[in-house]
Amino acid sequence: MPRPPPAHKWQKDCTSEKVPGVGLLSIWQASGAEDNKASNSWLEAWLVRDDNTVLSIRNWTGIHGPGKEGPPLKTYPLTKAQLRQLALNSALLP
Repeated sequence: MPRPPPAHKWQKDCTSEKVPGVGLLSIWQASGAEDNKASNSWLEAWLVRDDNTVLSIRNWTGIHGPGKEGPPLKTYPLTKAQLRQLALNSALLP
């Protein structure tokens, strides 16, 4: 049985669901404020497939510091529902 990703202090609002025939999908919000000063915040989806391979998708609001291409976004480019839909897109599944 697939296991969810390890919990970290910068993760919040984590939800996990078993998707029959696919695996375990976990989505959470995170902030780099404590872990990585160069990043802002993001939503992340981890799909641990039944064969234990992992699909990870990170939905960033932006980066602070050198190399940034502009100010961070005020909202995530994708909603949680859109991130879920992308993670379960059949084109990304083996």
